[in-house]
Amino acid sequence: MRSSIYRDLKQMAAECGIKTKGDVMRYGSAALLLILITFIGCAKLNRYVGLPDDHPIEEQIEDHINDTLNVDVDFTPDSKE
Repeated sequence: MRSSIYRDLKQMAAECGIKTKGDVMRYGSAALLLILITFIGCAKLNRYVGLPDDHPIEEQIEDHINDTLNVDVDFTPDSKE
């Protein structure tokens, strides 16, 4: 079973143009950077537009991560929460 999943993942990666471990690192690093910029940008944008830092959708996502992974996260670390 494991080899089947590995083969499927390898085939999907090849179809996306990911062929080497360097490609995996490059695309993974770019994705991580994009996620960090998005989270930081959301906090700054909320402050600029005048929206509250801790809106209900964000709180639900934080609670879900906490319940699922038992990791306490805060997407807006500048808030008073």
